[in-house]
Amino acid sequence: MVARKRSKRARGASLRVGDRVSFEFGAGTVKGVIIEDRGKLGFKGAQLFTVRVKRTDAEDLVLEIAADRLNAA
Repeated sequence: MVARKRSKRARGASLRVGDRVSFEFGAGTVKGVIIEDRGKLGFKGAQLFTVRVKRTDAEDLVLEIAADRLNAA
């Protein structure tokens, strides 16, 4: 059986806990992992996710980010 490739998901669509994502932060782009789906708690019902960004020089960074700012990594 031939494995099918997953199509790229639309930006912010069907992201789930455990997905790797990237987003603009400061002067660059960072990568992280979704650790919690907060629901539609954002401005005008925007979907929010809690994202953990691993850092080598300090503690992990945990942020709440709107789904429309996240890109599947």
